Amino acid sequence: MTSSEQVENKLKIQAAVPQFLIVDPHMLFRRGLHWIMTELCPEAKVYEAANLLEGQEILLQKPEISLITIEWDNTVTNPGRMFMNLRESYPQLRLVAVTSRNQRSDILRCLEAGVNGYIPKSMEVAAISNALRMILNGAIFMPSSLAESPSESGHELGKNGERMMHRGGDLTPRQREVLLRLLSGRTTKEIARDLDLAEGTIKIHLAAVFRFMGARNRTEAAARASEMQMNGSLVLDRSMVG
Repeated sequence: MTSSEQVENKLKIQAAVPQFLIVDPHMLFRRGLHWIMTELCPEAKVYEAANLLEGQEILLQKPEISLITIEWDNTVTNPGRMFMNLRESYPQLRLVAVTSRNQRSDILRCLEAGVNGYIPKSMEVAAISNALRMILNGAIFMPSSLAESPSESGHELGKNGERMMHRGGDLTPRQREVLLRLLSGRTTKEIARDLDLAEGTIKIHLAAVFRFMGARNRTEAAARASEMQMNGSLVLDRSMVG
């Protein structure tokens, strides 16, 4: 093997090592999350930053980073815009909000901005580890307790009570119900009435559907759904919608 081939092989090996970034002002929580990540993925390289500015400097130096968790404080008035800017700059990066804020409006803004997960700091260690595992495997995660109305609690839940917005190449049953009604031309309010859910909950499901489709709005989602049905990658039973 030539010296150039050896260098190339070394670079490939280095690129294959998972790299994660934790952005959090609290050192104790950073260290705790660092431990969770290394327990979950022992070969991973985990970097830490006390704020977003430091985190962005690390991202510039380490473009191989595949997942970043970000905690934001009350000085950030528009977390959705913050995550949207990151999504535009790093489209392949898995973005995770790890925060003590649990307002549904925050969840919705973050999901619409393109985050892959919303993890409350109040979750137990095992639940945080499971959430990160799901996100790394392609899921969009949020706790069901923050996403659902009381009438939905207990449905479509996974281990530790989490909700997996999507995984691999499929939609959850609830997302299919929402998508079918979107394709039939129903408004968000009408879909909420059909499914007996809050409008905020429907918006969260729609945000997940748009992410799954790679769409920015209803029109693009409908077009992508048609393409996916034609090539057989999506099967919808339209008889389910009257």
